[in-house]
Amino acid sequence: MKKNLLNLAIAIFAFYNLGTAQNIDVKWGNEVKTEKLTNIGGVIGSDANGYFITKSTVGSLFSASKSSIARQNLDHEVEYTIDIPNEINKKRAPREAIYKVKDKILVFNSQVDQKADVNRLYMTVLDKSGTKHEVKLIDEIFYKGKKDRGNFDIHYIESSEKFLITHNEGYTKKGNDQVNYKLYDVDFKLVWEKPIELPYKDSKFSILGYQIDDIGNVYMYGELPISKDIVKKVVFAYYPTTNKLEEVKVEFGKAFRISDLNFAYVDGQLQFTGFYYDKKGGIQGVFLTRINTKTLATELEKTVPFSKKDLLLFTTERAAKKGKGIQMNYDVRQILVKENGDFFIVSEAYQLIITTVTDPRTGITRTTYTYYYNDIMVVSLTKNAELNWVQKVPKRQVSKDDGGHYSSYVFVSDKENLYMMFNDNPKNLSPKSKPDKKGKYIASTRNPKKLVVALATVNQKTGEYSTEIFFKSKSEGKSAFVPKYNQKLNDKQTLIYAEKGKSHRFGIITIN
Repeated sequence: MKKNLLNLAIAIFAFYNLGTAQNIDVKWGNEVKTEKLTNIGGVIGSDANGYFITKSTVGSLFSASKSSIARQNLDHEVEYTIDIPNEINKKRAPREAIYKVKDKILVFNSQVDQKADVNRLYMTVLDKSGTKHEVKLIDEIFYKGKKDRGNFDIHYIESSEKFLITHNEGYTKKGNDQVNYKLYDVDFKLVWEKPIELPYKDSKFSILGYQIDDIGNVYMYGELPISKDIVKKVVFAYYPTTNKLEEVKVEFGKAFRISDLNFAYVDGQLQFTGFYYDKKGGIQGVFLTRINTKTLATELEKTVPFSKKDLLLFTTERAAKKGKGIQMNYDVRQILVKENGDFFIVSEAYQLIITTVTDPRTGITRTTYTYYYNDIMVVSLTKNAELNWVQKVPKRQVSKDDGGHYSSYVFVSDKENLYMMFNDNPKNLSPKSKPDKKGKYIASTRNPKKLVVALATVNQKTGEYSTEIFFKSKSEGKSAFVPKYNQKLNDKQTLIYAEKGKSHRFGIITIN
């Protein structure tokens, strides 16, 4: 089974004086000198009075690398710091995952016992005061001396407040996919444990996501290649009380191929939302499928094609006439559901290009990773997937070998507008630039201090949008925003982060 890779990419941005953006305020904490050889790893959670960040300290010849969690209040002052376990019983134990759940931090580590041929998963609980509690054994893989020692996956299903721990006992080329499941409640009491053999070969089938209903039934979504051009979407329902595994019949209307898919459990339904292709190629529109979890019957199956006018936002007149769709890959980043059930899909054009070059004289191979975070697509639909409008927010961000550190955007909203903030080339926002050129200048994040932060405001009713300079890095402390380090504190506030050389600062953006 291929290990599930979670997308994790979403961003942040804003500064002191916000010009015409009167609905948004930002309050920044003091600039803090970053500890020597220490990196801020990210934000892992928050509560009403503060938030938690991870740090990593690079080791040396005489000391090992260390990781820690810092608890900071809403004035961005450090209340305490506690080391994250990297050893179990005085032996190395790589970290598998870390979660902030209610008033606890849960740290998961794995450790291989080569003598016993066992790979073990442990959990350590850190309470809200920073106290570290005893280590608990969560799961074991008996790999019988194989080189492949299997792997653990930890899935926290926030909607049901349950943890699904899965493992397979190593890749098998010929056999079917076999997975062991353990379901824990939020207090980490074992609800049930079952081994499941899926009816597809381990070498081909990939599990991409899980959902859990209110009574502990598990729903799995995965992919199975059928041909070079077609990948079958597969959904299973597993009922632990009867140990029954059932494949769910799921269709996506007229979709020939799926571009991106969001899988969710909402009010007794499995919901699948994303973009689809037809045989002419390119994204042609949006699909929405809803399945009743009690009967496994399809209650809604719809493909919503984009109009030629919509397609022309993203492609050429010639391509649109030929029926060709949007050629870029768009990843669904957010789905915002309104009180009346209408919803917005917010997605981003993303591409990773891997280039490997070998010097014919020395034989040395160099691999370059180029990250493209481009236009934002916003789609407004009714509850039953009737298209209201489609809008494109132009954006061009390119970087190399940095994981897209300064790329992507932050998304926040109020009752009237959707807001997206991102690093941009100042030429895209300059009144001196030609209108047909705006949005087309590349924002190279190699030197983010030379960029500006753009604020795009999209009206929820009409889809009309405007873009303005949110702030200029070179005039506002020369700090560079790091898009992926943010945390939603509540319905109106989002934590943001910026860095400047050997210092950093946190701030809070508030929607009025």
